[in-house]
Amino acid sequence: MIIISSGKLPFFILILAAALIAGCSGNSDQEAEDSHSGVSLPETVYSAEAQEMLKQIYIKQQEFYAEHQVYSTDLEEIGMIMPAGGKYRYLVELTPDGFTATAKGIQVWEIDQDGNIYQLAQK
Repeated sequence: MIIISSGKLPFFILILAAALIAGCSGNSDQEAEDSHSGVSLPETVYSAEAQEMLKQIYIKQQEFYAEHQVYSTDLEEIGMIMPAGGKYRYLVELTPDGFTATAKGIQVWEIDQDGNIYQLAQK
């Protein structure tokens, strides 16, 4: 049991502590499934990686479009620096409406020129 008596801790520390306490299940298996979602921890972490990279691709595409009035399929051309050892492959395709960027790995995620991000079924 944690008792906080000073009342002077920043709010975010209290939220972090509550989240850590709630997340402690006593299970030491890192691959253990989350009891609420049925998704393993690594899958969740990698999913967050994919979504964050897709958001960055979206931002870079918007900047590139503002300067050149076209989207690009070349991630280097738009200024993306891809992380070494990432768990996803990133592809950009041009569409009649603009572009879609896809992250393929443990799961498949996609973002479009409007910033809509969604998970696709595994193929």
